[in-house]
Amino acid sequence: MVLSYLSVCAFTLIGLHAFAVYLLPDLLPASWHFLKRTWGFHFLTFYPPYLALCAYAVAVAVAVPQINLTISKHLESIIGRVKVNKTLLWGVLCLVFGVVFAFFKQKYAFLGDGYLMPAKIVEGTYTPYSKNLMFLVMHVHKWGQWDNTGIFAFQVFSIFFGVPYIVLSCLWSDLIGWRRYDKMFCFLLMVLIGSVQYFFGYVEVYAPLPSVVLAFILFGVLALRQGKFPIWSTVVFVVGVALHLLLLFLTPALLFLWWWFLSRKYPIFRDRRVVVAGVIVAGVLAGVFAHQKSDILLPLFPSEASPYGTMTLWHVWEYLNAQILSAPMAFPLLLMCVFFGLRFGRETAFLCLCAGGAFLCLYIIDEVHGSVDWDVWALSGVSLMALATYCFQHIKNRCVKQYGALFSCVCAGLLVVPFIHINHTDRSIDRVIQITKDDPGSYWASHLVDMHLAISFRSAGLDSLSAVYFEQAYEKNPLDRRNAFNMGMVLLGNDKYAESIFYFLSAVSLSPNYERALDSLLWLALHVPDLVVEGVETHLPKSRHNDFWVRLGIQGIKTGRVQQVHDLLPKDVVVIGQRVRGYFSEGDTTRAANLLKHVLLGEWEK
Repeated sequence: MVLSYLSVCAFTLIGLHAFAVYLLPDLLPASWHFLKRTWGFHFLTFYPPYLALCAYAVAVAVAVPQINLTISKHLESIIGRVKVNKTLLWGVLCLVFGVVFAFFKQKYAFLGDGYLMPAKIVEGTYTPYSKNLMFLVMHVHKWGQWDNTGIFAFQVFSIFFGVPYIVLSCLWSDLIGWRRYDKMFCFLLMVLIGSVQYFFGYVEVYAPLPSVVLAFILFGVLALRQGKFPIWSTVVFVVGVALHLLLLFLTPALLFLWWWFLSRKYPIFRDRRVVVAGVIVAGVLAGVFAHQKSDILLPLFPSEASPYGTMTLWHVWEYLNAQILSAPMAFPLLLMCVFFGLRFGRETAFLCLCAGGAFLCLYIIDEVHGSVDWDVWALSGVSLMALATYCFQHIKNRCVKQYGALFSCVCAGLLVVPFIHINHTDRSIDRVIQITKDDPGSYWASHLVDMHLAISFRSAGLDSLSAVYFEQAYEKNPLDRRNAFNMGMVLLGNDKYAESIFYFLSAVSLSPNYERALDSLLWLALHVPDLVVEGVETHLPKSRHNDFWVRLGIQGIKTGRVQQVHDLLPKDVVVIGQRVRGYFSEGDTTRAANLLKHVLLGEWEK
């Protein structure tokens, strides 16, 4: 009877998945566009229909109790017969996953901050919230000297912190699992969570954080079981917060560890009044901190400036989206554990504080700390999955555990493995187009979708695709100076000098002080002056016109371009330079501009 109920729930989950993939996007009105983006559901749509049918067939098969239990019993029998040294097994697992992490590096740096973070590595700059992480990646980049972009440094960084995560997953499964079969599925569930994205060449600074969170949880449970002061959890917490302020969400769990240890040695800490007073003091301090840093808190309700608000369906859906990928089977497993009697002790309370702290922090803190940053949101899946696997191990019904373990691992694999494969192949191009165009975030208010896609493709060396989206951006909004400038750069890159001048001049006409467009015209004027003269004379305002020729002429003299074009003698260049300086000292920029213009165009008279 129980297995029949579970199979109905499993079939319902499969049906909801198919509904979200193939029906939901077409049924929703335009105003509900944010519900169309289901991060963890849509991966199968990038594959041929027969592969999607095979995936659903596998999921349906393991949802049938008879098939599920037959496979589970055979697996348990095989695992029970295999005798292997634990240390050797873990070493092999680390080696295998290390190779897999290296092989399945992202093909294009579309995820995360794409080429923004690698550029900061090359420039030697960093954000204040993750400066220590950036410091580490910078040293990896300088030590390896693999490329000039910094992207490969991030990929090495991901692999380096991915292997410790595998070790910690082995330790966690060994700590909470009762039998070999249970340990194996616990390990698989911890590995097949979406935070594994951080170890497949993910271009961001978050790679160490899943390992730090899992280490904190592991040492915390060990401290509770051994009755010792949580020294290692404290050390890991300090290191984690030093790496990224986001890990402050572990503070309630750390305080609980301290309280539990002190309450065993000093009875006063077991007094309810002391506990209540401590909670009130901690809450007041947190409130004072939040008040002083109110700029990092999400507003309660949405506004035009911030479409995300704490009390919005939009915001809730983004959180659920992150959990669908970061811990795809955590919520179903937790519901199953509640139904079959959740054992609530000190260890469960500790894990609930880890998961609840992540939920609270990421749900109300804005920007790089979480909330709007979906990538950081997905990190909370580590603590959520740890809670789910721990509670799952305490289900007493053996058949229920076998059924739930196999079904959960298969479904997690069907969600996560396509995610990894897509980002390793050219299918990632289609995916980044789809998710970017459907992204409801306020980020696109200042970074238009087509422009963002074009820049990403250009940075990845996909020039033909970037040209298509630069053109789309210009057609949609020709009055945006950035679109005009970008179109000019596309044509300039294809050696279409005459065509590019129109767009650079358009950008300058929209914004006379647009330095990047003026610099491009300077470059063109130094290399193909005959193409630029008429456009500059006609379109540039008089003040910018003078400034343009002054900058152009001085640059031509400094680089020797004037001599190369017009075969001037060095002494003539010296005379020109002296006259220009004289005009500047007199404040006559017009005469300086006319002199340098005539020099550049070959109209210099000795």
